[in-house]
Amino acid sequence: MNLFNQIKEQVTARQVAEGYGLAVGRNGMACCPFHDDKHPSLKVDKGFYCFGCGEKGDAIAYAAKLYEISQYEAALKIADDFNLSINRSFDPEEKKKLNMRIQERNRVLDIKERFQKWCNSAVDLLHEASWDIYDVEQAYKGLPVEDCFNDDFAFLMHSKSKIEYWLDILCIEDDITRQEFFLSERKEVEGLAERIKGAKERLLTSDWRNLGYGDAYCG
Repeated sequence: MNLFNQIKEQVTARQVAEGYGLAVGRNGMACCPFHDDKHPSLKVDKGFYCFGCGEKGDAIAYAAKLYEISQYEAALKIADDFNLSINRSFDPEEKKKLNMRIQERNRVLDIKERFQKWCNSAVDLLHEASWDIYDVEQAYKGLPVEDCFNDDFAFLMHSKSKIEYWLDILCIEDDITRQEFFLSERKEVEGLAERIKGAKERLLTSDWRNLGYGDAYCG
């Protein structure tokens, strides 16, 4: 009996998937790890099939796809990870190289995940900053133009177009453009949001608020 048949006789795709961290419901359904799956579309039992992206196969195919390795490497990995009884084992050097490849893959995935989290966080920060500017605009609506001649108000008005431009990059542009933006503008994004919040607090607690002028936009 060849290596692949030995593996498939001893473990199912569900056992392997759960062993590698997939949460499978009682009905055998799970969120597919091979695409951005918000609702369970992967059926896992002896084999697996995704009704969303179409990926399918057996336990070996699942591990190969998950770790981006060959089916032969996946079979040996399953045998080693699940302590299966087979008549073929990893060469120590072969195992070391495979583990290094998997570690590198996991490192890349971790970087991608952290980058995406930052992008989502930056979008939230910039939307909040936009609302902060809007609040100030509404508060200053109707005031004499000379009452708006201060550094904080000018800073907020100048920041509007920059925020819109940045949001376009984060929400519309491709990954390469967003990565370049992250490398060059990350600190400025976070710093700008803080400066806008501080300017808003100063403007909305300044003396004019106690003079009964009412709501806001100069112009």
